[in-house]
Amino acid sequence: MEELTFLNLLILSLAVYRLSSLFAFEDGPFSMFQKLREFTGVILDEDDEQEGTNEVSKAIICPFCNSLWISLGLIAFFFLIPNITIILALPFALSAPTCLINEVI
Repeated sequence: MEELTFLNLLILSLAVYRLSSLFAFEDGPFSMFQKLREFTGVILDEDDEQEGTNEVSKAIICPFCNSLWISLGLIAFFFLIPNITIILALPFALSAPTCLINEVI
């Protein structure tokens, strides 16, 4: 079993942040995340704010909720196939600081 080092934890944490942001707020390439949200029942209210129509759609648009499920999935994959999980998480982890800086500025 692979050891969860600080570096691996940092990569996975940043990837969870980035993925939860994608699922909750962003359209993504080819609007895939927007389509996923619509498929699960997310609608726009009269102020163009996202609104969930069921528990799944409410969980997807809540970054605090979806980050828990994303982190559970990533950590499960990490303990099954650690090297591949880190490689797949790395692009998301590398883009996360840019998104964080953009939110601050």
